[in-house]
Amino acid sequence: MVYLTRLLHAYKPANPKALYKHLLKLCASLPAPEDKFYKRSVRKEYEQHWDEEDPERVEQIMERAVMDADWVVKKYAKKT
Repeated sequence: MVYLTRLLHAYKPANPKALYKHLLKLCASLPAPEDKFYKRSVRKEYEQHWDEEDPERVEQIMERAVMDADWVVKKYAKKT
């Protein structure tokens, strides 16, 4: 899991769809009940912001998503 956090910290998504796919793959690596919770959460956030047009705001949302994903991976890396 430490390797995943390093990759995630360095990950710079090209666009929101690429980030969405990356986050869903990352959710698959989480423990059983949590993976479904975070997949739903990623989907909800993607749907909530899909029509955002301001490029600066999109960049902020994407950066925050990467930071949050890094936190989740670290959280479950400690438990295993």
